[in-house]
Amino acid sequence: MFAAVGVVLFLLPASASGPFAKPFGHGSVLKKFNHPVCIHGSVSAALVSPNGRTLYIGGNFTQVAKCTGGGVALSTVTGLKPESFDWHASGVIGTVSAVISDGVGGWYIGGSFTTIGKTTRVNLARITSAHLVDETFIPPALNGAVGALHLIGTDLYVGGSFIYVDATARPYFAKLNASTGALIPGLDAGLNGSVNSIVSSGSTLYLGGTFTVVNSPFVGSSGAAIDTTTSLANTNFPQVNGTVSAVINDGVGGWYIGGNFTQVGPLARNNLAQIDSLGNVTSFNPNMNGAVNALALTGTSLYAGGLFTSVNGGTTRNYLAAIDTTTGTATSFNPNMNSQVSALALTGTSLYAGGWFTTVNGGTTRNYLAAIDTTTGTATSFNPNMNGAVSALALTGTSLYAGGWFTSVNGGTTRNRLAAIDTTTGTATSFNPDMNSQVNALALTGTSLYAGGSFTSVNGGTKLSQGLCSIRTTDGQVQP
Repeated sequence: MFAAVGVVLFLLPASASGPFAKPFGHGSVLKKFNHPVCIHGSVSAALVSPNGRTLYIGGNFTQVAKCTGGGVALSTVTGLKPESFDWHASGVIGTVSAVISDGVGGWYIGGSFTTIGKTTRVNLARITSAHLVDETFIPPALNGAVGALHLIGTDLYVGGSFIYVDATARPYFAKLNASTGALIPGLDAGLNGSVNSIVSSGSTLYLGGTFTVVNSPFVGSSGAAIDTTTSLANTNFPQVNGTVSAVINDGVGGWYIGGNFTQVGPLARNNLAQIDSLGNVTSFNPNMNGAVNALALTGTSLYAGGLFTSVNGGTTRNYLAAIDTTTGTATSFNPNMNSQVSALALTGTSLYAGGWFTTVNGGTTRNYLAAIDTTTGTATSFNPNMNGAVSALALTGTSLYAGGWFTSVNGGTTRNRLAAIDTTTGTATSFNPDMNSQVNALALTGTSLYAGGSFTSVNGGTKLSQGLCSIRTTDGQVQP
């Protein structure tokens, strides 16, 4: 290795030819040599001597050396790599993050790489004592980097940022056959974050990483059913290939789910679907052409609000619709909003809708919050006139709690991002928690209103709260 700033020369092999007088990038590899040369820095000029045997380069670099790639064997005595180490056979194209002995003079290596020498190996490989890729160890396809390795007998434990091993879900941790590389069934730690270190004591493995959950079954989707007794996910719940934004009970042990997806389990379902109590996707298929943000159910009418403009593959329903749960088809209910609906709350024949709209029924002004008569589909006289979008609603008695982006109600009454509206008059009550940023979610229990969002303070800055708090509905003050 040379240390150089400015100029260095190389002797070229007899076969070298072609122009070199051009800039090379930072960390360049010169490949027209018997062995690739790595340069730590940038080369801005190069010139071949008249006899063609010497290459002069200049630039801003500090090291010039034969390339080894991301993994190399070194002598524990001299610190030098053995002469038997050959770039063409053992050079790693990528990063090696974990190395362990295989117990017979070779190594297992893991990291983020694609090639070793001329052999394709993605993120995991075995190197023999001769510094060659072990062709008999065929690692499975890992869809993420390897960060930790540990060998016990014939079992190779692998940790990292991968989720799948071949086509099998093994989030962040797996056990492989140390001889063949095949996945060994059975071990599933159920982690929710990457593994960076593995050690063992007896039959116990100790893992370190970024995970916060262990022994939670992998659900592989944006929707999951959780047992409230065991706190474990129901692995029979079908996978969803997108985002689930709204879930409500269907009244018979199953669920309606809305969001931004095109498939639930094995079936095509655009943005709205029903899952029965056994985890099966039902025949209910309203085929929305845009995302569903909110759901409300009464009898056989399922109200859906969102970003869609048609139902059943062609029936126009702008941002709010009622679906017959027995047939999956849109009813005659058609309030015709002019922009998206983000939240719904239902009581009797009044459906409260919040969102980004400013008109209902094709022209009636209702800024961001409205009440729709479910029998006629027309807006009622309820008109709180918010000055910004409404993202969440919660209803109790005659008090409708609204959260969102707004800062005033009734055309001028200050209510920062959270307000209570009297449903009989449409005017703001004295409830005024004064949030310093948006509210995205609301949940009521008794006299406690739970609010979630991006706020950091409540009650005009007097109470600090990072994104979640409980507020008394009686006086709007944060509860301990």
